Amino acid sequence: MQGRGIFRSGALALAAMVLLCAPARAEDIPEAVLALERAENADTCREQMDFLDGYIVPVEANGDGLADYLVNTGHLMCDGTQMMWCGTLGCVHRIWLQRPDGTFEKAFESYAYEIVFDRPGDPSFTVATRQGRERSSLVEADGTGGDTAASADGGTVFSAPADRWVYRKDPAPVAAIGPADAHLSLTCEDGGLRLRYSAWWLYDGNEISDHARAWETEGRGILPTFAVGRDETDIPVGISEGEKVLVADALLPPDAGLVDALARGRHVTVHHGGSLEHMLQYPLKGSSAALRSLRAACRP
Repeated sequence: MQGRGIFRSGALALAAMVLLCAPARAEDIPEAVLALERAENADTCREQMDFLDGYIVPVEANGDGLADYLVNTGHLMCDGTQMMWCGTLGCVHRIWLQRPDGTFEKAFESYAYEIVFDRPGDPSFTVATRQGRERSSLVEADGTGGDTAASADGGTVFSAPADRWVYRKDPAPVAAIGPADAHLSLTCEDGGLRLRYSAWWLYDGNEISDHARAWETEGRGILPTFAVGRDETDIPVGISEGEKVLVADALLPPDAGLVDALARGRHVTVHHGGSLEHMLQYPLKGSSAALRSLRAACRP
C-alpha cells in the first residue's frame, strides 16, 4: 500500500505512515502468516500462487505492540490470473492479529477497494468501498477490542457497516451486517451458529416495544422465514431483553442450508407471515468471505 498515504499535514506524519504501511519483503513475513495465506488460497490456486508486492503489509491493528498483518488479495497471482478475489465490491482484505505466543488469528475479512492504517500510533483504519470511506477499528475505546456491545445476559450485538458483511473474531467469531437497530448476524457458539437480527418495529424509543413483547407470547410466537432466492428457512426466535434483538432459539450447524444460501445470494428477505409492515431485507454483499471465515473459526 506504499504511496497511498492520505496525510498532508507534514513531512513527519507522512514519513511515519509510509514506514507503517510499506509493503514487506517476503523474507520479512513470518512463515506462520505465509502458511495461513497459502491455506486460504490452496483450493483455488492449484498450479501457481505468488504473493506480489503489497499482498501482505505489516500493521499495528490492536495496539498491543505485536506485529499484525494486512492482506490485499488484489496482489495475488493465482494460476496466471491476478485479482482472482476481486470484483465490483473491491478485493478481499484480511487482517491477521498476532497472539502473544507468536501464532496468528484472523480478525477481519471483507471486500474493499482499499484499507489504510492512516494514523500512526492509532490502530483504527479507513475502509474504502463503493459507498465511500469509513473508519473502523478492532479495538474499543477502552482497549478491550471488537466493535461490539456486551449485553446484560452475556451475548453480544455486533455493529457492522450497513452495506456489506464483515467478519470479526472478538469477543466471539461473528459475521454481520448493519448497525444495532438494523442488524443481522451469525455468531459462533458451542460449535454452532446463533442468528440474531433487529428491526425498527422491535423498539419503542430505546426499549423493546409492548407490541413486540405481545407478539412473542401469542400463538406461535415470532417465527420468521428467511428467504434467499428460492431457499426458505423458518427460524423460531425470541426477544433478548439484554441485547434488545431477536435471537434464534436453536443453533444452526455451520453447514446449514441457510448459511450456504446467505453466502451465495444477493439479498435475504425476512418474512413474518403475510405482514408487509414487518418484512425486512438485508444485502448480502461480502457475505461469502465473511461467512467462510466464520465457518473456519467455528469448526470444533
